[in-house]
Amino acid sequence: MATTPSSGATLFVSYNGLLEPLGRSQVMAYVLGLADGHHPMRILSFEKDGPESPRWGPTASALREKGVVWSALRYHRRPAVLSTAFDVLVGTASALREVRCGVRLLHARSHVPALIAELVRLVTGVPYVFDFRGLLAEEYADSGLWKRDGLLFHLTNAFEGRFLRSAAAVVVLTKRLQRELGDAGTPATVIPCAVDLAAFRPADAGQPRPFDLVYSGSWSGRYLVDRVLQFFAAYRAVRPEARLLLLLRGSEGDGPLAEGVERRSVGPEEVPAQLRQARAGLCFLPSGRAQEAASPVKVSEYLACGLPVVSTPGVGDLDTLLPETRTGVVLHDMSPAAFEEAVRGLVRLLGDGDTAARCRALAERVFDLQGAVATYARVYQAVRSSSGVR
Repeated sequence: MATTPSSGATLFVSYNGLLEPLGRSQVMAYVLGLADGHHPMRILSFEKDGPESPRWGPTASALREKGVVWSALRYHRRPAVLSTAFDVLVGTASALREVRCGVRLLHARSHVPALIAELVRLVTGVPYVFDFRGLLAEEYADSGLWKRDGLLFHLTNAFEGRFLRSAAAVVVLTKRLQRELGDAGTPATVIPCAVDLAAFRPADAGQPRPFDLVYSGSWSGRYLVDRVLQFFAAYRAVRPEARLLLLLRGSEGDGPLAEGVERRSVGPEEVPAQLRQARAGLCFLPSGRAQEAASPVKVSEYLACGLPVVSTPGVGDLDTLLPETRTGVVLHDMSPAAFEEAVRGLVRLLGDGDTAARCRALAERVFDLQGAVATYARVYQAVRSSSGVR
């Protein structure tokens, strides 16, 4: 898409496309909010779909309405590694053009955009914010795709260290990672994954909620699938009429389902209404070092809808946040005894008439989109002041 001069603008670089659900909720929503606050914004994203997608036109119109210039590049998946290197080169060339159009600050969402921003900084001196979305090398290692003694693991961690040293500001998702970086001498601002509280809101009084539990998001990995269903079985042993709603993407989860389980494939705009049909949300993630830096969007969505959360251990700040605020239950481990204990804890929460209000209050305090936008704006202003950027 064509670019126009925009003096003093911030370029938000995202390797997630705006046509994807995550790109809409965790990139586009923030950028539109910043643009509403009179921050000149531009986006450079990598898209898996082209202009023929039915989501392209509405996305471009929404950005144009707020004065946001969108540069959409094609995302390349194969061959592995080489395709990413190619995207970095093309993205760097595009970002350099944006600097010539007046961009004076880059916002790099995760590692690949940070590499683009670092290359631009070396050429132009334009500072960047490293939005540290997670421990990338650890994620790949935990998933079994990379070996911890392999070249890609060590190279990614080396780049990560450089970004932390070179960035004008660092944003992380969890207090847990903030403390770790602080101990290493790198100050960071915490901005968890936020949601639009106007869209994600609790059910109205008297609204039917036919599902006891809901699981929203990707449905992949035998460990994850088995554990969700095992927990539901443990819950159903106490509540025999209980039902579980699976809100999945596309054709994920095809195949026979256990009694009481219903699978639905819904678009992002349908998720809030679907969540309001349930009473509690499940967040089951494989254990590992990477989860310490994670802030699952589904948890923010559950809480905003007034749903207490059942979480596996070690996920971001949830180990302390949920119990301290009485908004959820954290499993101690994956044993049957731990499942039974978590079920008893969840039943107590669901029997407490104030639980939904506590969940909503936590979402308003920690996961509010407007609050996240305001914090990003303060980070931008601090960088501009310290770097002499106008």
